[in-house]
Amino acid sequence: LMPFLQREFNFTNLSSFLNIGLIVQEMLPEVEKAAATLLPSDFPGGTQNKIRLDISTYKGYFSGIQIKALEMVLSELLQREVKLTNRLFRDFTVWLAQEKFSPRFRLHPQVEVRRSGGELVFEKPGSTPHEGTVSVDLEVGAEYVNEALGLMLRMDWAKRPEVKMTDDRMVEYLDGGKLRFPLRLRTWKAGDRFQPLGMQGEKKISDFLTDEKDHFLPRSQMLVLENAPDIVAVVGSRIDERYKLTEHTQHILKITIESL
Repeated sequence: LMPFLQREFNFTNLSSFLNIGLIVQEMLPEVEKAAATLLPSDFPGGTQNKIRLDISTYKGYFSGIQIKALEMVLSELLQREVKLTNRLFRDFTVWLAQEKFSPRFRLHPQVEVRRSGGELVFEKPGSTPHEGTVSVDLEVGAEYVNEALGLMLRMDWAKRPEVKMTDDRMVEYLDGGKLRFPLRLRTWKAGDRFQPLGMQGEKKISDFLTDEKDHFLPRSQMLVLENAPDIVAVVGSRIDERYKLTEHTQHILKITIESL
């Protein structure tokens, strides 16, 4: 760095930069110590597949300590040293502030983060135990809870004045007059297709999930809502264009999703 500053900016007195470097170096042990207070009392605990951090405690520290805590969590989960880029940390911070958008964030190719109550849960995709694929029939008024996937889904009738169209993908509305109950909630499978809202033609769900940056669940565990033979929604992501509300819609089905 010093030769670069001298060459590119003609800096001759670099003592101030050296002093700053020494100060930062002296602070590192204190940063690590502060970051450790964010971590569970039993951390590190050997090979782990899941680590929890308290959200309010995490937000109470400045960014340098937050970054160090995240790096310590990633390093523990992956059993090797991991460094977090500034860009990824910035994206993670934006995701955490938005709350009602995607409930999961991929902090590393091998580690996802989700909210659970007042905690951040860091885990390797596929490490959460679950009972295979989901396949359940739902009537209006039904509430489906899956603790393994960390979600609750509820279906209710709604009146037109209650409808609020926002970017919140955890609440969706469907034209109830086009539905035949019960609807089937199931794990998506190869060959599934639907017409994503805003598109002219159908698209394979496998391609749709590849194009989407944020997933409500790990890709392999994403759920669809089926009004046989049509898929009317990829849960927590997009509804089907053919089942959107129009001026002619008389019955409105509201789908609400919450993270456990």
